Amino acid sequence: MIKNDFDRVRCPRCRRFYLNKDQVFLDIANTIIHIKCYTLDTLPIKDRGTYKSIMEQYEFDKQEIP
Repeated sequence: MIKNDFDRVRCPRCRRFYLNKDQVFLDIANTIIHIKCYTLDTLPIKDRGTYKSIMEQYEFDKQEIP
């Protein structure tokens, strides 16, 4: 079976795929970024935690289709 990476998300700064244990920030534009990749020119932070906990807490890809 071939695994595709379409359901995986990368950090916008370092371009690495997130691991469930990675510590991340969630900014006010719902962008997830590694804590180590955060810089002062990034948008204000809304939440922080592991990638897994942020993805479980916020429903990013569950959009209603009319």
